[in-house]
Amino acid sequence: MRKSIRQIKDEVRGERILTDIRKITTFHRIQASPGYRAAAHEVLNMLQKEGIDSRILSYPFDEKTWYLSHKSFLEWDCKDAWLGLESPVKKRLTDFQGCSISIIQKSQPIDCPKEPIEIVLLDQGPKEEANESLDLEGKLIFIREDFKPYMDWAVKKRGALGFISDYMREVPGARSRADLYDARNYSSFWWTDTEKEPKTFGFVLTPREGDELAALCKKMAEEHNKDKEKAARPTATFKIDSSLYPGAIEVVEAVLPGEKNEEILLVSHLCHPRPSANDNASGVGAVLEALRVLKRLMEDKRLKALQRSIRVIFVPEFAGTYAWLADGKNQNKKVLVGLNLDMVGGRQTKGYGPLTISGQPHAAPSLVTDMAMLCFDEIKNSAPSLSTSFPVPMFNYYQGG
Repeated sequence: MRKSIRQIKDEVRGERILTDIRKITTFHRIQASPGYRAAAHEVLNMLQKEGIDSRILSYPFDEKTWYLSHKSFLEWDCKDAWLGLESPVKKRLTDFQGCSISIIQKSQPIDCPKEPIEIVLLDQGPKEEANESLDLEGKLIFIREDFKPYMDWAVKKRGALGFISDYMREVPGARSRADLYDARNYSSFWWTDTEKEPKTFGFVLTPREGDELAALCKKMAEEHNKDKEKAARPTATFKIDSSLYPGAIEVVEAVLPGEKNEEILLVSHLCHPRPSANDNASGVGAVLEALRVLKRLMEDKRLKALQRSIRVIFVPEFAGTYAWLADGKNQNKKVLVGLNLDMVGGRQTKGYGPLTISGQPHAAPSLVTDMAMLCFDEIKNSAPSLSTSFPVPMFNYYQGG
């Protein structure tokens, strides 16, 4: 075992992984979108150039088809989107061509209005009673939090047109808004019934841009209170050239055949916005390199033939796994174990080990989690780290469910 691990490690090349990651990150890989589809075909080309048995599996996604307990959604395409401040000064605030996450993903289409639209700052929190006095009808609302608590009362009930947000998801002890002052937060609408859901959209600012816009909104409000002839709010023009329609998702499947009728399943999600290098081009790149190295070592007779097949699926996260599992052709496969490679580019020296044990759901209690933890404890005693230059913790424990 140690000899095989050493041979594999010596053959792996980080430069190849980075090259693959760079290719993948050029695609805007939103689930069920032309960008994701193009990325899937690029990965298929990489696999086939190495002579690896591989294919693309396509599954309808149309808000009507269900895959096990997962309802499909519509495909989304965005060709262009922008937001521009019109008054008191003209300034381009966001541009989809320059930054793909400068809009809330899956935003509905909106044509550029004939007249600039007022921006209403909501800085009293997401509860309706705190914003009772504000007229939101046909306005852009500028929020400092996640948009979801505003959907029912601000959009559906009081007629807000769309969102501007500078919300940044913070992780206590890991990252703060100040750490990512010039970055944008990835956010998305997740429509499941577009006939009944509001036709809304959103633009995303960096915290720096948001602070500047908030200061402008407050300054104009103060000046208006002193002189009613002065404008109370800034105005903006905007456009989103997008569409939602019945489409499909793609799962890239690859196999290294083994001698037994048993399989090891590797899963890595290919989706997420451009560039999303760590989450999860890193996982895809690592799997591609693993397949490449194993195949070459076996062809050169430096490794014995596989006893069990290694099957890989590159998927839209969750959605693709549900679709693949629901596929009748896959339900008879004898899968012994599944490994998910997600965000493997993280700084593991900071305490994030390469293996995570996730607990079984409470609805399906099992001894599997406890037994896995016992086994991993034993493995740790003999393999505390795969690194020879600095210590890397091997495992994380996650008691979920």
